Amino acid sequence: MTATTGETDLQRLLAGLSPALAPRPRAIRTQAHDAPVPADAIMLFREDEGATVVVEADAGDSNAAHVDEPRWAQITLRIHSSLDAIGMMAAIAAALADRGIPCNAVSAYFHDHLFVPWARRDDAIGVLRALASGESTLRVREAVESDIPAMHAIRMDVRENILSDPSWLTPDVYRAHLGGAGASNSWVCERDGRILGFSVARHAQGDIWALFVDPAHEGLGIGRRLIAAATDWLFAQGVDIVSLSTTPDTRADAFYRVNGWQRGELTDKGEVMFRLPRPSSHSLRHSGQPTC
Repeated sequence: MTATTGETDLQRLLAGLSPALAPRPRAIRTQAHDAPVPADAIMLFREDEGATVVVEADAGDSNAAHVDEPRWAQITLRIHSSLDAIGMMAAIAAALADRGIPCNAVSAYFHDHLFVPWARRDDAIGVLRALASGESTLRVREAVESDIPAMHAIRMDVRENILSDPSWLTPDVYRAHLGGAGASNSWVCERDGRILGFSVARHAQGDIWALFVDPAHEGLGIGRRLIAAATDWLFAQGVDIVSLSTTPDTRADAFYRVNGWQRGELTDKGEVMFRLPRPSSHSLRHSGQPTC
């Protein structure tokens, strides 16, 4: 077989991801080095501690050790990526982290393969397709008064953290949190002039008061960019621990728990508190959708 080089340009790699989902779940197991390699092994990797094998998970497997093992979905990225390519897996990992999706990646010679929880396979495919649609065109800037209608429309269209009484959320409330007000600042993320998400940070409270993304554009890294802007600003203002709250048992809750935020107590409103200490570098790249 004649070897070919593969794509190295990041934008072409992302645009051509073309994710393909294997129809049956996989199992990731370990075994002794001298154990027979399963005939259906998809991957074998030898480590000092033992061999790791990826096999097709068998729903009828009677081995007690396999009954409760995690099931993984294998997603193959059909673009032929070069082993020298830089940045593609970082962009993919960040986009999946935005949605709280764990990912184990294997780079073979021709393609990259992602193993995500079987229950999150459709979410992961959606994230990858959204990433291929053009994350690189996103731009974050400070919000201005003319952005308020678009910000409010996004806030009213979210699928989680829905306001039971939105009547209090008037244009004056948004206006009070614009950068010119001094005690707060707000940012929007836009693409081709269309606002796709926004975040709000408050200096005195040291918190992120709002972070919302247009549901139709989730998975593009918008939340990650917006929370980076908000936390960078708060740390630059001298805040040592940034806090936020969100509804328990939501995607935002799961995201913060797996991305370094310290999950704390429930508030009087029934929301769960999260805290993030100042890192050694002020640049942070997390995301989610805490409530207003």
